[in-house]
Amino acid sequence: MLVYNVKGTLIAKIEDSQAGIAGVLWCPDSLQLIVFSELLYKCSIYNLTDKTISVIRSPKFSSSKGCIFSANRKFMALLEKHDCKDTIGIYFCGDWKLVNSIQIDSFDIVELKWDPNDSHIIAWENPINYRFYAVCPFKGVVFRYQPYDYALGIKTVEYSNKSYFTAIGSFDEKIRLLNAKTWKLIAELDCSNATIISESTKIFKEEEAGKGNNPLRLVDRTQYKIPVTKPQLNDKSAPVQGIGLLEFSYEDDYLACRNGTSWLSQTTCLTQCGSGTCLRSRSRR
Repeated sequence: MLVYNVKGTLIAKIEDSQAGIAGVLWCPDSLQLIVFSELLYKCSIYNLTDKTISVIRSPKFSSSKGCIFSANRKFMALLEKHDCKDTIGIYFCGDWKLVNSIQIDSFDIVELKWDPNDSHIIAWENPINYRFYAVCPFKGVVFRYQPYDYALGIKTVEYSNKSYFTAIGSFDEKIRLLNAKTWKLIAELDCSNATIISESTKIFKEEEAGKGNNPLRLVDRTQYKIPVTKPQLNDKSAPVQGIGLLEFSYEDDYLACRNGTSWLSQTTCLTQCGSGTCLRSRSRR
């Protein structure tokens, strides 16, 4: 692997003839590289300044899904596999020493996220198991959430920008909104119903290209029939059902979502929250 600067000058050359290279991540200081070996035998941190190398064994993934950094850039959380069990290793980015090792009683964790305030790390399992965990970097697992079992579970998870809420999008076409401080369930938003809740809700339809400068036009809701797309039962690919996209507004006043199979797949569903309580929901097309 070759490392160049923006001027085209070769800065470093990294080789691993024995383990190979499966993935690469930059550290937040842009001076160190995390190189994941093939078969996930190890990950090596190369310091491009003093040319030192630090090695961590048994990472679970070779991507940012299993390797995240705190907002203050002081700590790294690495999802590891030890004795066939998922473990989160917390490392200090100054010398890459292990600060804490947290073993989780799970089946298969697929992703980690660090909250913007650095107080918790959230983790969730593959879609087969609906299991969500909130982990304190220095105390361990503080919350475990599993609303149902024996059905497809979590599809996506998103933190609000100010760390007030955590939204969990699921294959059952629902959003579960958690208080990111107390981890209590605030609301359960059902996006499977294509009914416009409020009479004052505005519906926008995107026109085809070439029909004016503004691609959106306001639709007369009394004459507009909401289209519904039925899933193909003979399709053997991964199911597109469920909440696959979540995005909070900058002030955490609204939450936009996309539902995979219903008409909401082309709709932004907005939910306004205040004082920790869901007030109402509005839909736009």
